[in-house]
Amino acid sequence: DTDSISSGSTPGTHFEKIDQRRAIRDAMTKLTPEQSLVVSLRFGSGYSLEETALLMEKNINAIKALQFRAFTFLKQTIESESV
Repeated sequence: DTDSISSGSTPGTHFEKIDQRRAIRDAMTKLTPEQSLVVSLRFGSGYSLEETALLMEKNINAIKALQFRAFTFLKQTIESESV
């Protein structure tokens, strides 16, 4: 269970981690379909840039740009919602 309290952590840090995961999931739903796919392939499935480019039929620079924009958006969204 990923939401169980691990040894050495406090209930406070445990709930902060749950809130962080929830914020990430919520922000992920706001990505464009292509950005979401890049993030899922690269970090959910572990594909390389090259493999992701082949699967999406795009060049590597396009994948890098989609990934960068996705992470920039996620960071900004999560930071603005945590204020």
